[in-house]
Amino acid sequence: MDATMCERYAWALNPSGLPSSCSSLPLLSRVWGAVGHLKGVQDSEALRAAVEEVQPENVKLRLRLSQSRPLYDAFLALKEGPEWTTLNDTQKRIVDNGAKTFGRMLGN
Repeated sequence: MDATMCERYAWALNPSGLPSSCSSLPLLSRVWGAVGHLKGVQDSEALRAAVEEVQPENVKLRLRLSQSRPLYDAFLALKEGPEWTTLNDTQKRIVDNGAKTFGRMLGN
């Protein structure tokens, strides 16, 4: 993802008070995925307690993201802006899917 696209994502997240760093959300997904994997291969009472403690915040953040009008608008801006022609097929598919997903969540 180039700097312009990253700035659009960061701008979309800032109005809701979410992290402004583009690396924060992918990092959260990777960390949460690793936690899930760890629970699957080496579950323990301590790990379950830790997951239980942070799960409400994780759910709250994911709900805020999924219902974010600024993030939906950022996906549309990417799709309709000059950056669109510079994206490869995979990136275009990600933007398309993001716009569709956010649109459904927002009733568009």
